[in-house]
Amino acid sequence: MISILRRVALAGLVGTLALGLIAAPAAAKQPAKSGPTIVDIAAADDGEFDTLTQLVVQLGLADTVRAIVLYHVAHGARFSGDVVDSSKIRMLNGDFARVSVSTDPLRVTVAGAELNLSLLDIRASNGVIHVTNDVLLPPA
Repeated sequence: MISILRRVALAGLVGTLALGLIAAPAAAKQPAKSGPTIVDIAAADDGEFDTLTQLVVQLGLADTVRAIVLYHVAHGARFSGDVVDSSKIRMLNGDFARVSVSTDPLRVTVAGAELNLSLLDIRASNGVIHVTNDVLLPPA
């Protein structure tokens, strides 16, 4: 039962991991100069990321999530234009995430996870957040 709950929790992360974090500051393109960090935004009391936090804590998924989170972060502040202009992005875990753009309708995916096009380029003092509709899973 715990194993099923963990899988359900990871699936839940798909919807709530609104952190398709393609982030971390770069010299050429800077995110917001001051204000909340990526972690501050994720931990804010607006409820947007509460489910993710609760699942990680309650189900003891910190180690599993740590590996997945590294696949959600890249060096450099990548705004949406930078993402769609890339064919692949090296993530902090060392793997590459492939970027795919299709039109009619417009759809952008990173490592198979669809970007929520209405929630892009959320600027933080230490990077940029792009919300995904799915969890980016590192290659097996």
